[in-house]
Amino acid sequence: MHKPFFEKVGFGDPYVIRMIPDDDIPQKIVSFCKENGITHAVIISAIGSAKEVVFRDLLVGVKIPLEPSKTNELRMMGPYEILSLEGNIFPMDNELVVHLHTLLGTENGSVCGGHMMQAKVLTTLELILVEIKKANSYRVKSAVTGLNELLID
Repeated sequence: MHKPFFEKVGFGDPYVIRMIPDDDIPQKIVSFCKENGITHAVIISAIGSAKEVVFRDLLVGVKIPLEPSKTNELRMMGPYEILSLEGNIFPMDNELVVHLHTLLGTENGSVCGGHMMQAKVLTTLELILVEIKKANSYRVKSAVTGLNELLID
């Protein structure tokens, strides 16, 4: 079992990223990070609109370890106002993994949300990302939870 840990890190440069209609949100974040040599980052703000959203949320009564059969994949077309979008980017097996959670406003004022697996920009997305410096953390698949969790050597 992986133990809890903490790691003192520093913050690097903040970036304002504007996405345009039909941009794939997670993919665009990974592309931006790769193009700018960023391996660790945190999303501190994002506002805009989205469509074609895929959430993966836990089923009622779920127990660990998790696997896709113990989750509920929701495909929702939208359109949505992005009320909150937060996440982080850490490496796993030489790839960057974007972990996103969001709250979305619907046409009638209700809210839906969860772990965002996929989404496209409807009109625009204004995102602020801050690089994390001096980080040694990375993601590994946990045998205990079945999730890709942060670990530090």
